[in-house]
Amino acid sequence: MIFLEKDLLLSRRSGSSFTEQVIRPQTASLLAFDENKFPVVIPSSSVRVESASYALSASYALNGGGAPSPSLVLVQNGSGLTLSKGQVVSVIGSNLNSQIVVDLAVSKIHTPGSTITSDILGVVNDSIPAGFTGYVLTSGYLTGLNTATGFSLGDELYVSPSVSGSYTSIRPNAPRDVVKVGYITGVNNTTGSIFVDVKQPTTIDEISNISSSASPADGAFLVYNAADGIWEDKSSGLVLSGSLSASNADVGSLMAGTALVQDVLTVTDLNVLNNLTVENDVTVGRDVVVERQLIASGSSAPFRVVSSVNGTNVFYVTGSRVGINDVMDPQFNLEVQGSFAASTKSFVIDHQEDETKRLVHATLEGPEHAVFVRGRSESLSIDLPDYWTWLIDESTITVHLTAIGSPDTYYVEKVEGNKIYIGVDRKTNFFNKLFNKGTVNFYYMINAERKDVDKLKVVIDKL
Repeated sequence: MIFLEKDLLLSRRSGSSFTEQVIRPQTASLLAFDENKFPVVIPSSSVRVESASYALSASYALNGGGAPSPSLVLVQNGSGLTLSKGQVVSVIGSNLNSQIVVDLAVSKIHTPGSTITSDILGVVNDSIPAGFTGYVLTSGYLTGLNTATGFSLGDELYVSPSVSGSYTSIRPNAPRDVVKVGYITGVNNTTGSIFVDVKQPTTIDEISNISSSASPADGAFLVYNAADGIWEDKSSGLVLSGSLSASNADVGSLMAGTALVQDVLTVTDLNVLNNLTVENDVTVGRDVVVERQLIASGSSAPFRVVSSVNGTNVFYVTGSRVGINDVMDPQFNLEVQGSFAASTKSFVIDHQEDETKRLVHATLEGPEHAVFVRGRSESLSIDLPDYWTWLIDESTITVHLTAIGSPDTYYVEKVEGNKIYIGVDRKTNFFNKLFNKGTVNFYYMINAERKDVDKLKVVIDKL
């Protein structure tokens, strides 16, 4: 048993035996007895005089073991330094006397995937030398502190993330544990006071009505399940019956009633029952299903998917262009790299003579990727476009000639280089026929098949 100067040694008789107890006085403390008549030391900061009769009312209750609880806890200083009044301490273990051993506390960094097990106990009630015992206040008022620097009345106090044993009015940021110490109740450099009310930190996965996976995926959402009365971790996708509003959303799949994303939306699958509005970029890895309206604006081209009055789904782009299959900078309203197919292909323009009508023409179709040139000639040769040398298969050229103003017969003599040579059989008079004289005037239509692409497969298998 270790004795210090001014310690009190009390001997208590129980039957034929005696029990010794060491009482260590503290500054401005009182000696009292609990309900079992065991002596305890009570700090005067926890006692107030209620009337002239000097009846004392303690700010804490005493349990049967003689240790004050829950306001004060008897601890041993295991820090190796003197613990000063007002310092925040944490539990580091226990001694042979089943007393809690403490050290200076600091807000720890929370490791992703781990469970917070906070060891913050409270605030030192009076100085405790290294290795000795003393009291830590876990709930109640503590006076006689310097609270004049950096604090205001009513400030919430948190365990400091940078200075061991200190508290701060600045709330630590994640991933630091946020441990609330109490409040500033008096601002003074010598008589300042705080109300100690330690609130241990917690994480979402420790809350009883939240069902979360051990390792949530990056970008996971919590969605309320009304049937089970819990919040569920939707790491594999977000399902909303109401609305989504966010600056950024990055999820595996999104299913929502109405969604508003103010910046960037990145999803694997997108299914929105009503409206989706994205004010910047939309990136969808696989399927996009929007049953009413999809609107995007900003750095991406504005586009919408809507249902018209008669229920037909409509996709349209306003004020911009659409590129398909890696066409990043389309030069036309619609530019496709690769093939394009449709049951019918038409052009539609406004009728120039009837404002209530539109003019529709169908595209000529055939079993090949064909091109043509046509025109009128007054010479016995036709110059083909320069690009035909690499565009068309010369062996597929066909020529149709029609005489103008005479019964003469025009025919192809040969195709050479990029020119077609024409012959004529005169039908007008004997002199012109004999000497092949007369005017040349005919229409021509020349067709050929493209060679820069694969030949068209006219009959294909269904997928």
